[in-house]
Amino acid sequence: MLLTGDVRAASLLKEAVGQETRQRLVDVPGGGRNDGVDRAEFRVHVEEAVDNFIAYREKAAVDRFVAEQSRDGESLAGAAEVRAALERGQVDELLVTSGSEPDDIEDLLYLALRTDAAVQSLDPGEIVLPDGVGALLRWRDEATPSNAVPSLSDDRERERKAS
Repeated sequence: MLLTGDVRAASLLKEAVGQETRQRLVDVPGGGRNDGVDRAEFRVHVEEAVDNFIAYREKAAVDRFVAEQSRDGESLAGAAEVRAALERGQVDELLVTSGSEPDDIEDLLYLALRTDAAVQSLDPGEIVLPDGVGALLRWRDEATPSNAVPSLSDDRERERKAS
């Protein structure tokens, strides 16, 4: 949340909100209604705050995805696997690599929105996802596709031995 304007009013607002909200507030200098306000400079500060937030969200999503993938946790990648999880309502956050998304990306986005999943667009240099899509899951169960090597072969006996 961006906060700008009168310094005293901003301070009073910070005191009035809870700790969680206070931690999310980002002070943006230069806002106000005075005639002497430099709107161009203010716009630069707002754009910088928004860019920083986007970069933070992207990094958090990539870090969580990599951590979950490393332990075959609550994540998966690939269009077919993500679609199956979306259809079951398992996806917490759909990750889409800009420029690498599958042909049916509109369908995947629709499924994500229908199941109240967040959608995070990722820069191509951040991570390589099969088919340009991945998902952070709400939960995993026996029917959830896996990106672990044994499960990709559909060899259930080898998958049981790997466990």
